[in-house]
Amino acid sequence: MKKFSILRNSILIIIIAFLSISCSLSRKTAKNIQNKLQNEKIQRYRTIIKKDNLKLTGILLIKKKENILIGSLINEFGLRVFNFTLKKSKAHITTSISQLDKWYIKRSMGKYLYKILIDDNKKNHKEMIYTKKGITIKLKKI
Repeated sequence: MKKFSILRNSILIIIIAFLSISCSLSRKTAKNIQNKLQNEKIQRYRTIIKKDNLKLTGILLIKKKENILIGSLINEFGLRVFNFTLKKSKAHITTSISQLDKWYIKRSMGKYLYKILIDDNKKNHKEMIYTKKGITIKLKKI
């Protein structure tokens, strides 16, 4: 019995040590990411995409490189929903989660992002809303 309680206590100590190390690492990683975002002048938008009773929320990150906008939508859990590039005449969704990895969804989302970020020329506004065919995209600058 004594061996079992020593083993159990040892495992418990190892688990507590592992959790405390992983928590401190994740805090450091979050601070590093936040510092990079501030240094690279990345635009951040709180994003809501609605279609009927479905809702996707997250943060849209956009960085301007020469004449191209490069961006990514990340949900609250830290999962990348999709990456995109917007050029002067065209939008392209490069990667997306498997549920959205359909050519017609990627084409439509590319057109909607192009319309709201480039065509409407509302980039300097704090809040942008675009609605078409039952889909609403709302961006609010963070």
